[in-house]
Amino acid sequence: MFQKLKEAEDKFNALDARMQHPDIFSDMELYSKMLKEYRTLEPVILKYREYKAMKARQEEALELLDASPDAELRELATEELRISKEALTVLEEELKILLLPHDPNDEKNIMVEIRGGAGGEE
Repeated sequence: MFQKLKEAEDKFNALDARMQHPDIFSDMELYSKMLKEYRTLEPVILKYREYKAMKARQEEALELLDASPDAELRELATEELRISKEALTVLEEELKILLLPHDPNDEKNIMVEIRGGAGGEE
């Protein structure tokens, strides 16, 4: 899962850099295609970056817990570690949901007609 996220982040960064180039604006079809892909990747990448930040906070809390002789500081590090573990669990689940394949029909419109049935008693 994390390898796929890393690849998606690399693709997102490359897409972002490519979209900044002024020549892209001359081909509006290409630009709109790139923008659509960018918008598709954006929520996943933002959540992944949030996950990485929380993981870094957890590692800092572990380092502080191991290195600090102060009891009060160790207590704060323990609390931070507990909070970060809970947040990481939630973020992992959200990332799994975001990584599910999208249905190509999700963006299409549909019209449903409901008619009254003939016969029978309602």
